[in-house]
Amino acid sequence: MRILLTGASGVVGLPTLRALTEDHDVVVLEGRRAVPHSGITVRGDLRAPHLGLDDRTWSALTRDVDTVVHCAGVVDFGIDDASTRAVNVDGVRHIVELSRDASARLVHVSTAFVGRPVIPDVTGGLATMHPGAYIASKRDGEDLVRSSGLDWTIVRPSIVCGDSETGEISELQGLHTLVRAFLRGTLPVVLCEDALQYDFVPCDVVARSIATVVNHPRQYDREHVWVTSGAAALDIDSLVAVLVDEATRLGIAVDAPRRLHPDVFQRLWKPAFFDLLDPASQTKFANLLASVANLFNTSPFPTSLGSGPLPPAQTAGTIERSARLTARHLVERSPGAYPVLQSA
Repeated sequence: MRILLTGASGVVGLPTLRALTEDHDVVVLEGRRAVPHSGITVRGDLRAPHLGLDDRTWSALTRDVDTVVHCAGVVDFGIDDASTRAVNVDGVRHIVELSRDASARLVHVSTAFVGRPVIPDVTGGLATMHPGAYIASKRDGEDLVRSSGLDWTIVRPSIVCGDSETGEISELQGLHTLVRAFLRGTLPVVLCEDALQYDFVPCDVVARSIATVVNHPRQYDREHVWVTSGAAALDIDSLVAVLVDEATRLGIAVDAPRRLHPDVFQRLWKPAFFDLLDPASQTKFANLLASVANLFNTSPFPTSLGSGPLPPAQTAGTIERSARLTARHLVERSPGAYPVLQSA
């Protein structure tokens, strides 16, 4: 099978490239970042008509490609709506066009958060980073795939963390933002009403799920495949307890952040502390609080893991291991960036 893969330099695309090249001939659509790939690489632009390809390259791809795996996307809550949609909506439209011209199957990587309502701003307007535009763009991208008339599968991963064995990841993600702030002592509070779940899944599990979907086209035709921890996801209190324990093992001095109801933050905590910060610090801290708050779940995501030929379901043990590996990976990347635990 000849596969066209987009987003091969990303946190999902890079391990997916490794998984797919074990059994298939993979052509990589390369964007701004170089991709370590010994096979055919084509430079293109998702935002441009015909992906920015000349007629000869477009014709060659549509003649030879059997399956398109679309991992590329913008995951940046801080950029403007137009820039987000240029990749996450227009880019999908251009990928659908190529898939249609090639009579190819399309495996589209979306996000589990399309099934969640956007959480209102918990910082009272102080944050400049919001997920609403991103989630809306991913929903619209899915709509384009479902209405394309193609054979398609949509893969919906939750928050992506590092490799399940090593913790390695090509680019830090939402879980890393939370854990890094926790280890540095810059996250004194977490804004959420209850001990909500925080669902994350290793990048190699996502990659193996995508490869499974590619290898079983009939079984997953026009299906939504949820690559999540589901009901096994840790709640925030359990996650914090694991991180406190791992920080102690790593010799890092930490204080567990308080879980604070957003109303209490507005009435009591913000006037007593937040308003004393300079504007730049207010924005930075508000963005951290908002980003973390928007990654919680009031109810578990569905999960497809553990069914059929897909990878096994996540368990409390595998999830805890991923949390610990995340902390270790961050410390290894920046060994002097965290407060050292003083010996008695």
